[in-house]
Amino acid sequence: MCFVTSFENYKDCSGGVCVIMRKYEVVYNVSDGRTIESTTIESGGPGPNSVNRTASCYYHSTKVRTVRWEWPNPRIYFTIMSIIRFDKKQIFLYNYVVICDCLWHRDHTDIDQTSIPIDGSPQLRSGSSYHREYRPEKLGHMNIYMRKPVDHSNRRDFERYRFPVARYDRNRFPLRGPFLSFMPQIPLFVDRLTQQTIIFSPSGVYILPPVINFFGRRFSIADLIASGYASLVSSGAPPTGPINMMPYFQPIPLYGAGIPTIDSFTGGFRGGIRTKHRSFDIRKQEREYVDIESTYETEEDYDEETDSEEPPYSEHEYRKSPSYRYERPRYHQTGTKHTTKSTTPQIPVSNIEWGPCTHPALIQTPAECGLLSVPLDYNRPQGTKIKIAVSRIKHTVLDDNFQGVMLLNPGGPGQSGLPLVLIVQAFPIEVSQTYDFIGFDPRGVGSSEPAVRCELTSSKDPLPEPIPSTQNLEDIWLNITETFASNCAKNNKLLLPYMTTVDTAKDMESIRLALGQEQINYYGFSAGTYLGQIYATLYPTRVRRMVLDSSIDPDKVWYPANLRLPESINRNMEIFFRWIAKHTNVYRLGNTKSEVEFQWFKVRNQLEGNPINGIIGPYEWANLFSPVAYTQESWLTFGAALSELVNENNATLIVQLYLELIAQQGNTADASSFTMCTDAPSPRNWEKVRLDFWRVYPQAPITTWPIAWGSAPCLYWAKNGHKSVIVNGEDIGDILLVIQTLDPALPLNDSLKVRELFPHARLIAVTNGTTHASSLRGNLCVDNVIITYFQSGNVPPRQNGNVADVICSPLPEPSPASRMAAQKQNKFRSHLHGHMHRLHR
Repeated sequence: MCFVTSFENYKDCSGGVCVIMRKYEVVYNVSDGRTIESTTIESGGPGPNSVNRTASCYYHSTKVRTVRWEWPNPRIYFTIMSIIRFDKKQIFLYNYVVICDCLWHRDHTDIDQTSIPIDGSPQLRSGSSYHREYRPEKLGHMNIYMRKPVDHSNRRDFERYRFPVARYDRNRFPLRGPFLSFMPQIPLFVDRLTQQTIIFSPSGVYILPPVINFFGRRFSIADLIASGYASLVSSGAPPTGPINMMPYFQPIPLYGAGIPTIDSFTGGFRGGIRTKHRSFDIRKQEREYVDIESTYETEEDYDEETDSEEPPYSEHEYRKSPSYRYERPRYHQTGTKHTTKSTTPQIPVSNIEWGPCTHPALIQTPAECGLLSVPLDYNRPQGTKIKIAVSRIKHTVLDDNFQGVMLLNPGGPGQSGLPLVLIVQAFPIEVSQTYDFIGFDPRGVGSSEPAVRCELTSSKDPLPEPIPSTQNLEDIWLNITETFASNCAKNNKLLLPYMTTVDTAKDMESIRLALGQEQINYYGFSAGTYLGQIYATLYPTRVRRMVLDSSIDPDKVWYPANLRLPESINRNMEIFFRWIAKHTNVYRLGNTKSEVEFQWFKVRNQLEGNPINGIIGPYEWANLFSPVAYTQESWLTFGAALSELVNENNATLIVQLYLELIAQQGNTADASSFTMCTDAPSPRNWEKVRLDFWRVYPQAPITTWPIAWGSAPCLYWAKNGHKSVIVNGEDIGDILLVIQTLDPALPLNDSLKVRELFPHARLIAVTNGTTHASSLRGNLCVDNVIITYFQSGNVPPRQNGNVADVICSPLPEPSPASRMAAQKQNKFRSHLHGHMHRLHR
């Protein structure tokens, strides 16, 4: 890992043409934790000599490796085209940015300098350690013949499927195993973690992606061949000896949607071939752990190895390993309805005693509030009880026109839902008067009893610099997160194992029973969309109408979702900086996005030793400005606050915004960690987490490490993550999905995935919109569809293919008339449904 600690600029006119030169002081960290002494690298200005400069690294005066210097991507960092541009634009470099790779070589010899990027263009090699990029010798495809599972004892004919295939030379085979062999003497192997099939042949080693069934479960081709469900030939006959791949392999790559691509980091495929097959009756095979070079290893040996090495699969594949598989709830058919086959005792029915609300947002409103007793553990419904805080604004129409209850959830996970009943104000009276609007604080949150607490300290001192540029900073943060996780376990022993989304979905069912309703309507935002998906999977006959705004792909819960979060937040903050620059006459922060960004980073870098009011350091600064990535409604206020601070040295508005943000958080961050660390498996290996986020950091330097440290408590969580639920929406009727295509937390592809899982869903997409959880906020194209749906149940037609069904334009960007007008805007009070990254002390 290389970190810039300082640099200086100087002019070099020795070649007859003056160019700007920069002299960097760089500190190198090697993989075994030792620190290379500081050295310098000179980088040239414009011209052929500015690329692929080399310099040596020394460890206590011993030369151990060679560094190749490559120019960064100008979008992310800087470029120097001329002296004039350099002077005018104030080109700069963020502190602690990774600018190069120092490649550790175990033989203490020079690294080969001939590894030039394929396209010949200068590139930034980012990340905290070097990894080789794998490219197959040849990409192509082959036919695999598969039959559907046996139905009523009738065997199915074999159908042809085309599978992408990667061919490697034996000496360059990338996968590291462990490998399983089901068929002795047959050169078919399975990568245990990714379920990819490896075929050894005289012509090379071939890799095939797995099959993914209707419910998202992975099966290797080798396993299906051994079980009689697949074959290399149309007759369905199994292989009987060595396999010559030449007749099968066709050197023509497959392209298009749904075709897995090569992951250059692992050398294998990303994803698999999706089918509509439901389940294969895979018999228990004799599994032998093998090495492809005929050296054997045990599973225990593998576990010891992976404690210190990066897993040999793509960053999200750890959730797909066989040990994490979950059998979906099965349904039995009675006429045309499907009901859950309950695996837990019947939920007891309790009553809610309604009374006045004490929540500040609900005082002097028609809302009423109460507490509902629910089982702590739904497997023991008569055991310990906890209480869920519930709010309600009742319907005012006659009972004949009453449309039922509408449960609401703002997301988080872990946000208070009591005040969300005020969403009634966004509906016309034709809707608002016909429903009971029901808000609730999920278990452990807000006014629910008990509420989880994990505070580290009551001090208002800022947290340390989040970018772990030194081993000391990394150790400090690991200690903070470990202490946080320990406090969560120590202070909340009762709730610790029972804070999953499945538990909350069962609490929703308890609320339905307490209200005496046959079905519920549901409106969920952000992480609340996952809650809606789980409820629909567990209780499909209880769903009447449902709107999911900013949906999350259930396969991305929660670590994979957090890992991709920094880049989209960084993108939207750059959009905000560009907007500030467009209104430079108002905010006076620069004429370009880069100039505004420079001012933001200039303040941020000064805060490490001089926090604003003693409470806002670099970590708090990044979190404070995250609302501008989530909603354009905040731009006027935060633009004015940044302008006042930079141009007038006035931090009053900045401090006020920060104190409001802290006051609104409650115990959301604590409850969020409970859900994220127990809902689904999370990495327990710091090395994997560290490498994952260092790969993201060069593209997203603003929030990568605040988000990373928000995920880090799961490393030390007292309980392992539960098995992921396989979401099934095939029995659910018409529902609505909403997404803005530049959503900072949850991308369009997530909503498309949910649309695929719910065959009767309609997706409303706002093109180039940047607001998260944006519905019922004034965009009539979106809002009218939702209002009509809740009023009559009518939905737009569903389009063919996995595409959006309704396309809307975004609301116009804010347009301050003057700087004073911007300052007089109402302060932005955020309900940030998607903040999955705060580590609240």
